[in-house]
Amino acid sequence: MIINEKELGGFEIKQKNIISAESVDQDGPKLVLTIDRVKAVDKNGDYIKFAGLHGVKNYILNYPIKITQ
Repeated sequence: MIINEKELGGFEIKQKNIISAESVDQDGPKLVLTIDRVKAVDKNGDYIKFAGLHGVKNYILNYPIKITQ
């Protein structure tokens, strides 16, 4: 996928953008995160743009996701 003339390499979520986290144990341990935005990065990990989660929800799981501080 091309965004701003750069090839999308994945997404980065900063801990400060995680609004809440809760553990759900219905079918084994799971963690549910509430996230307000993610950073789209190229294949080198360089910034492309910030995006709302609603804008990337259909394809976010097709790319690597990194959570940083």
